[in-house]
Amino acid sequence: MRHLRRPHQPGDQWTPANEADQNFGAILLVELVVRPVAYTTFEPGPDPRRGTMAELLALTSVLRVDHLVMRVRAVVETEGQRAPHGGAERIATAVLETCEAFTHRWRNKLLDPPVFNRELTVLEEFLDAIALDLASGLNHGRV
Repeated sequence: MRHLRRPHQPGDQWTPANEADQNFGAILLVELVVRPVAYTTFEPGPDPRRGTMAELLALTSVLRVDHLVMRVRAVVETEGQRAPHGGAERIATAVLETCEAFTHRWRNKLLDPPVFNRELTVLEEFLDAIALDLASGLNHGRV
């Protein structure tokens, strides 16, 4: 998938985002999901590697989903221009609630890397489906 930037004027197409936009997406993901999971969820305890493993797993996820977070941000920016009925805002709220639920679930569990990766993959697939729907829906005025 390509990183996309929202159209600036009516009739414009979505265009590839620049590196700064992609970095912002990664930073946003770190703040919403990675930091709470890596630094709050997993205290080192008797095995100091436990916290480090959580941090490593969470940070590697940035490479897999940063473009999806960027697309959600683009949808929020488009609110009022192309989605006058609050569709983008509702979608963004659902995404944030899902990320918060993921983080909350892992605050109360010991790190189990296979389960963590499986749940992270489900979260990615959810974000991916939303990103695809939004890219086509906004460009056709359906959101």
